[in-house]
Amino acid sequence: MKLKKLKQDMIMFSVVLAASVIFLRWIIPNQIYVTPVASQEIFSPDTFPKFAAGIMLAASACGLVLTAADYWKTVKREGRPVVEKKRYTPADVYSALVPYMLFLLSVLYAFLYNHLGAVWSTVIVPPLALAIVKCRKWSRYLIVYAFAAALYVLFKYALHVPLR
Repeated sequence: MKLKKLKQDMIMFSVVLAASVIFLRWIIPNQIYVTPVASQEIFSPDTFPKFAAGIMLAASACGLVLTAADYWKTVKREGRPVVEKKRYTPADVYSALVPYMLFLLSVLYAFLYNHLGAVWSTVIVPPLALAIVKCRKWSRYLIVYAFAAALYVLFKYALHVPLR
């Protein structure tokens, strides 16, 4: 179990290391314009972002080296674990895909919000999200529709905001 945690840590440190290199090399120079006069100063507009990315780079590099050393020591001491193949059932696959489906529903909500407005997107997307997480209580669906109705009444009649 410790080897699995160490592998996860090494992957995370590698991702953070790569992200900090990308920030230092491409994102900060392209997004923060520094005039030639400002570049001569001790503190320029990109000083803090470069400092923060440098700290992130150093911390992730140290963490990666220390975790890799701990991983190899553990492998030498305990040996490599035997990996058993797991057979996935459709329920396992569905439960693994739920977060991605909810993310796609969030994107769909933003798209519908821009094209149909707040009320219709609220009527369509949240019940789908409840269905994806297999909510069986009909009262939850009713709450979503009551919220959409209250939203409509509030904006249309109380605030006099034109809705699409």
